[in-house]
Amino acid sequence: MALSDAAVIAAIGAVVALASTLSPIIQSVISSRQRRKEKAEDYARQDAVAAQAAQAARLLLESNERVSRQAAEIAEAAQGKMEQIHTLVNSKLTEEMERGLIALEAQVVLLERVMQLNIAAGKETQEADHITLANLKRTVADLRHSLMERAVVTDGATKQLEESPGAGWKRDLSMPRKWDKP
Repeated sequence: MALSDAAVIAAIGAVVALASTLSPIIQSVISSRQRRKEKAEDYARQDAVAAQAAQAARLLLESNERVSRQAAEIAEAAQGKMEQIHTLVNSKLTEEMERGLIALEAQVVLLERVMQLNIAAGKETQEADHITLANLKRTVADLRHSLMERAVVTDGATKQLEESPGAGWKRDLSMPRKWDKP
């Protein structure tokens, strides 16, 4: 059975028509699969980048917390050292002020005795001696007042330290100071 030319041409036309119709559909299916595969790969890449970013953020937070703790420890140690230095400087300054007070009081006593001896010897006291004596007594009073103010501040700080948690020392506040009048 031989097919006529028209039938062969019609069959070829049908195959061409079918191929023309199916070709875009097949190409669309292949393209769709490729896009889905590319999207899946893209999503996998994005997930990997997001995981790396999350890991980096976690490491950065840990690092920041560690640095923050270290900075706080250093600041606390520095503050403690500063307080020790401040206390030492203040105590040394107070000691020097006390020595100065003792020396000034001795000068007042000596000048008063010299003036008394001059009077007993029949000499007149000099106006400069009276002015110097008044200045010395004023300086003694001012220095005594400064030392008392320092004592009040020191006592307040001492009480505050004693009341703070972990206070490991106490100062005997009943001990008289050199500048307290008997």
